[in-house]
Amino acid sequence: MLLCCQDYFTKLELMLTGTPSRTHDRRINFRVSVHTCRHSRVSAAKITERFGSFNARVWAQCRFGALSVGILCAIHVAGSTPSEAQTWPVDAAPCPTDLPDRMSCVPGGVFIRGSDNGPENVRPAEKVWVSTFLMDQYEVTYGEYRECVKNKKCPEAKPQYIDYDHPKQPMTGVNWFDAKAYCEAMGKRLPTEAEWEKAARTDDGRTYPWGEESATCDRAVIMDKAGKGCGNKKRGKNPEKGKPWAVGSKPVGPYGLFDMAGNSWEWVEDWYSESYAACGKSCQGVDPKGPCDGAEKCPGHHEKLVRGGSWYWPGNYATTFYRRPHFPANHPFHHFGFRCAKTPNNN
Repeated sequence: MLLCCQDYFTKLELMLTGTPSRTHDRRINFRVSVHTCRHSRVSAAKITERFGSFNARVWAQCRFGALSVGILCAIHVAGSTPSEAQTWPVDAAPCPTDLPDRMSCVPGGVFIRGSDNGPENVRPAEKVWVSTFLMDQYEVTYGEYRECVKNKKCPEAKPQYIDYDHPKQPMTGVNWFDAKAYCEAMGKRLPTEAEWEKAARTDDGRTYPWGEESATCDRAVIMDKAGKGCGNKKRGKNPEKGKPWAVGSKPVGPYGLFDMAGNSWEWVEDWYSESYAACGKSCQGVDPKGPCDGAEKCPGHHEKLVRGGSWYWPGNYATTFYRRPHFPANHPFHHFGFRCAKTPNNN
């Protein structure tokens, strides 16, 4: 039955795209194939493009055949033997007993990355593995970054708004290169996108760091009915733009981390892909690093990512899976921030 399912979807993909799926996990193959047929990737225009005219038979096969066969596939795959699924490392390295100041340990292992209910670029939801790593408990502050500049270890960078320069506010207005330089100056690095998401949502696929309850200003610095920054207005012109709060102002989240939802968008290491399905193997398996496996240059990819939402945006941007692409040089300028990660010495 499983081979029949795979053959069905392979033929369907060949008909519609001319290219068979390269997905290595059968369960993922099922999910991506149904998603391809049922979530607007296949349209009358796509059929026309492939066949020269609208073909009602192919459309019906995609829309209804994938659903019915997919149900049978899902039933079969649910009962597949472990040997047919992705294999993972037996154990993750333990957390070190001696942690650096203001850093937490995020235990390695499998977690659910992405969402089938979110924007197109967060799909599909699937399991990936990350090794044990350390994460800053707080977003890097304005005071910490300015100290690094003073010591000639970091590039010059500042927010463009007044009232964003308090020592305990998150450092905003840095580009990806600035963030990377700071982390390296501290003997750390930017987290990968998978690491950032594991730190935000643990291993159970939760929507927010605290669970499934919607984001409010009781839990995160976001825009709500009171305004941007939970109604905390900035000084000077355009006070309605609000401002980020001092880091750690809201309740602590998983692993002792603060502000993983809201306050400031945070740069991560990876190049951006239009979806995890499009990224393929580089976004799957063990310690995924995104397109080009995190290489310095990545042909065809021009944007990096920020995660976590901010004071400026409503709570639906502050989910654990929301992905926002932007150019690493931060042009056009945005008030993005960051935090750093570190590989434990025992890894």
